Amino acid sequence: MSFQTPADSANASVDWTSRYGERHRWRRINDFPDGIRRPEKVRIYRRTSHYILQWWSKSLGKNVSARVDGDLLDALSRAREIESAMATTGESESGRGRIKILDLTRRYLEDASKRADAGEISPATCRRYRSAVAHLEEFAGSAEVQRKYRWASEVDREFASEFAAFLRKKAVSANGRGDGGRPMKSADYVLATCRACFAWGIDPDRGGLLRSNFRNPFRDAAKSRRHATDLYTPLPITIEMAVEFIKDCSAEELQMFVPIILFGLRPSEVCFLFREDCRSDSWSVRCHPELEYYTKGRRDKRFPVTNELSSILETLRGKDDLGLYLRVSGSAARRSPSRRGLIQTFSSAASRPTAMSSESRLKLRDRILRESGAFDYDRLEKRFRKIKKRLGWPDTATLKGFRHLFASAMEDAGVSESYRRYFMGQAPGKAPINAYTHLTKLHEQFGRLIQREYLPIVEALRMRLGADEKANAA
Repeated sequence: MSFQTPADSANASVDWTSRYGERHRWRRINDFPDGIRRPEKVRIYRRTSHYILQWWSKSLGKNVSARVDGDLLDALSRAREIESAMATTGESESGRGRIKILDLTRRYLEDASKRADAGEISPATCRRYRSAVAHLEEFAGSAEVQRKYRWASEVDREFASEFAAFLRKKAVSANGRGDGGRPMKSADYVLATCRACFAWGIDPDRGGLLRSNFRNPFRDAAKSRRHATDLYTPLPITIEMAVEFIKDCSAEELQMFVPIILFGLRPSEVCFLFREDCRSDSWSVRCHPELEYYTKGRRDKRFPVTNELSSILETLRGKDDLGLYLRVSGSAARRSPSRRGLIQTFSSAASRPTAMSSESRLKLRDRILRESGAFDYDRLEKRFRKIKKRLGWPDTATLKGFRHLFASAMEDAGVSESYRRYFMGQAPGKAPINAYTHLTKLHEQFGRLIQREYLPIVEALRMRLGADEKANAA
């Protein structure tokens, strides 16, 4: 066995340089014939029998190069093309594509974070992007995939198919993130996010990291392969179950869940409901941009107080005119600050010398709300599960089941589709007629639901609240 000493290595290096160094050396061309203007941003080098063009790639943040086989005129012509593309789009086609998949996803998420800070998307959407892209990063980070697909520009349809197969075998937790004990129910959102990531990389006005002629491998992979759900299926929560639920609730729990049952609200909408919006004639569910809260559809909605609901909602609302509708019992503050007071507190705390990210601002807002005794989704979910366990309900009964009940009851009561969309907080549609349509009969349409489908729930609430009043009087 023979070993190479440091002296041998040095001699070998000198020997290679003397034999091949001249052949592979780059010689920059600075002198051009009279009448020929030298390129401004592209450097031309001569190397043995060909030319090398080199320039700075803004998108990649490094120098890139391209080989030109031919004479000096061919090299100049190619340099002119590159500079023309850089003047038009800010980047040359040759400068795109040499970026790794993990770098592409990192840049995409950084851009999404900036969009969230600018208010274009919500921080929750940014977190969902990050969760979906994490699966792609896990797949692309394996040694086998990296050997086969070194650059993002090499990703093809086979890559997308292999990744889809990887997702089908992936075991995730209940919320779809991280490792868990159940298979992923649907990979559609993950594949759609990956498609958006590569589309962002192709777009010269956004990522500009991939060539414009690059074919997005996820263009068809994100289409759903699931069968359509049969609408003729049992409700997760029925009218009878809702009545049973009301009878089992405590007075505090009634205040939590009655708006969800009667109005089909999302839990976050109840948590951001202020008493200033709970009037005797209507209850309004609003976005609060000053607190950086928006409903899921970014739409305000209003629920009229019918004669059947007047006394019920007045009892639930209580005597306080200001502050959050829901407050944790035993909270330090005697009275929840008004909406204006919370806005002022948040604005003052968020106006720091150093700029805060959107994620940091939301954490600050949530901390201020907790200190004011606000409820959150986890508290509502925990209370619901306790009641559900006492009643012996099946696993299919979830907190969202009340929203299913509300939507189905409106359909059975004959509420118009435009009003159903409005009460659910969904977009009316893209047809031009919707821009000219005004909903002027909220009271009548909502009254159909109460009178035709929800009377058992209303009667159960009256009896339940009446029993509480007698108990308090005694």
